[in-house]
Amino acid sequence: MEESVIYQWAVEIGMEEGSKKVLKKTLLDLGSQRFGQLDATAKTVLNSIEDLERLERMTDRLLDAADWDDLLGTP
Repeated sequence: MEESVIYQWAVEIGMEEGSKKVLKKTLLDLGSQRFGQLDATAKTVLNSIEDLERLERMTDRLLDAADWDDLLGTP
């Protein structure tokens, strides 16, 4: 079963979803330390981001961003 295409696809999807979850938590935790608590609207925006590469870029910019708006504006 581990060699089936569907199994491999499911594992890949699960890993990507897990990565997104970890990056969002990292952004929320470290961003809150740097910029203060995220308001409910901005938290909804962060939680709605599904582009893994964008989340990675946001994490890379965490120390350079001026504030939450700047960070959430990362393309």
